[in-house]
Amino acid sequence: MSKFLAASFAVLIFVVATLAHTPRYTKRSNPSEYAVLGNILQVLDENGLTTFLDLAFKTGVAETFEANISPLLGIPLFAPTNDAFADLDPNQFNNLLNNPQKLKALINYHTNSHLPQIISAIKVEANFLRTNERTVQETGASNEPIRYNKYGKEGEILTVNGALRLKTLNASNGVIYVIDRVLEIPPLVNSFFEVLKRNGNFTILLAAFTDVGFVSRVTTGPFTLFAPTDAAFKRLPHDVLGYYFTHPDEFLVEVIRNHWVSGTFYSRGLTNGPIPVFSGGTVDVGVSSGGITFGGANVIKADLTSTQGVVHVIDEVILKTNKNMADAYDYPDNNKQRFY
Repeated sequence: MSKFLAASFAVLIFVVATLAHTPRYTKRSNPSEYAVLGNILQVLDENGLTTFLDLAFKTGVAETFEANISPLLGIPLFAPTNDAFADLDPNQFNNLLNNPQKLKALINYHTNSHLPQIISAIKVEANFLRTNERTVQETGASNEPIRYNKYGKEGEILTVNGALRLKTLNASNGVIYVIDRVLEIPPLVNSFFEVLKRNGNFTILLAAFTDVGFVSRVTTGPFTLFAPTDAAFKRLPHDVLGYYFTHPDEFLVEVIRNHWVSGTFYSRGLTNGPIPVFSGGTVDVGVSSGGITFGGANVIKADLTSTQGVVHVIDEVILKTNKNMADAYDYPDNNKQRFY
């Protein structure tokens, strides 16, 4: 054997041996290389989204992320950070780990990967950036609603069911939207009224809806509801509360409309200042490091996703609005007509 052939054979043996012992995910000095070269699994690993990656392997969903398909028709993936999983209630997380079926459904809900191109990476990004459109509702795993919202002057704040999109990562077979919370799978029947029934402590508000006929007359939305708890109603003087309920068409209906807003405003979309409500006036919103207020009431639980929009729970009933501010806003009559 010539020296040239012997040297070539030695190089070939070295290359084969090296490939055979190459780790599944090779770390790169420049993570951005994965935007072109890596598949979804590699991009998740390189960017430290390891909890989601481990759960994807645990449930078998990871096999889908190895598909060799065009990124334009690829897998749109919503990947919570490790901190987002750490923020889950420990008991809730352990229950998920011990229930393979629920855990797989949760991971699938974050992928939409098994749908026949209902949501493509390019379509999701286009929905995020579309001009003059606040809310886009698409269909996720098992037909649950997924809401993509843009907020801010330039639409720079992007949310998925209220979770903040921290950044976008491109992969060879799809796109990854890194989000700051784990998405919950909403039930298929998930109107505002169903949300309130499941969360409890809203019997008085639900009774008010029934008295004024809103349960059967409110349409799909999208709306934002600031929902006072039973405790909030009970803090009203007894005679005041009784008066409203004995005059539903005159006064109770207006009080309820004080809590409804046109459009889907998750907590990330709320800013300081007045916001128009369906009673015709405006209510002041306050946003600070200490929390969110609506007409002086504290938002004690935010971002309950519904098929009709989003619900924020508040600790006071809003009896009055800034009526004198109503004329400063373009508040179309057709919004009111489709509400009641």
